[in-house]
Amino acid sequence: MDSNTAGPDFSQEGGFVYKDGRVYYLNVLSREIKVFDFKSGEIVSSIGLERAGPNSVGPEPSAFFLHTKDSIFIYSDFFGDRVSLINSKGAVLSRFDLSKPDANEGGVLGGVVPSGVGSFTLMGSSLFVSRSTYSLKILRRVMPMLKLNLVDKELEYKSAPLLYSGFLDRVPQYESFLNPDVTSDNARGLLLISYPLDHAIYASDDGFISFQKHNLKSKYLPDKPTLLPKPLTEFKGSNEYRETLQNYGFGITVGYYKSLLFNKYRNTYYRVAIIPHDAKEFRDYRNGTRDKLSSTLYVVMTINENFEVMSEKVFSSKELNLHGGLFMSPEGLWGLKHQGDNEDVLEFELLK
Repeated sequence: MDSNTAGPDFSQEGGFVYKDGRVYYLNVLSREIKVFDFKSGEIVSSIGLERAGPNSVGPEPSAFFLHTKDSIFIYSDFFGDRVSLINSKGAVLSRFDLSKPDANEGGVLGGVVPSGVGSFTLMGSSLFVSRSTYSLKILRRVMPMLKLNLVDKELEYKSAPLLYSGFLDRVPQYESFLNPDVTSDNARGLLLISYPLDHAIYASDDGFISFQKHNLKSKYLPDKPTLLPKPLTEFKGSNEYRETLQNYGFGITVGYYKSLLFNKYRNTYYRVAIIPHDAKEFRDYRNGTRDKLSSTLYVVMTINENFEVMSEKVFSSKELNLHGGLFMSPEGLWGLKHQGDNEDVLEFELLK
């Protein structure tokens, strides 16, 4: 890498995409998309992301979707909930507003687009967008995925499958538990969504007018996640809620599904999950009888086109960053290796 490029360990999640022998990387810190030659690893070009002016894509670009080299969708935080479509020169071709007026409530159906590999997917002339919001009122009514018609810019939400129907109000309000992943198998016309605390993957061939539920539990995650001891509305202020989060260690002791990817080259799905830390280990760490927690472990599930789990393989966060360092190529799924303090190299391992 050059002196302006930092890996996702140093600049949030960013994102990697393979396309036609190139790897595209959203470098959040330097506000650019770096394009690498897949075989040589050399930088081929750089697409600057303007902060202001006619080609502005917003102040903090955080997620992107590559359709072609001249059709790249960019989402920026603090940019009025808009997605920009740019070409390979960084010129803005169009902008799309993602805030949908809500006739029932007199406001808008909104949220943000989470960073990562499952923020967007494209089917036909529609862009499907993952949405993240803390609003229980919104999540009880619509699923956290938006359909954007790129022709007429119309927005549409579907009412099912809802996020955590039946136990939503007992889910800790961590981004990790609220950010869905969307992907698509365009050859079969399937749109898919995965929720972090739900073992199922939901698939639809009609844009979620109807859907199929595929139970695909990892053997490394418990049957049921640990939830809040009472509904969110029953906590007596923010102090009680914060103390409960700290005592339970939800961000550490609760496993969840992080990413869902489709490999069009092999007709397989990969589902990446975070394996929970042992509750006793967390308690020992919290009360001072243990110096530090063990490394976070990931499990990568390989799922065939019939939605059957073919294998599960565990990786340590000491060696790999599978939060933001994932991309697909004809060879399979690649994971970003940790390079310690060396910020000048992006090295990937093929996760066989």
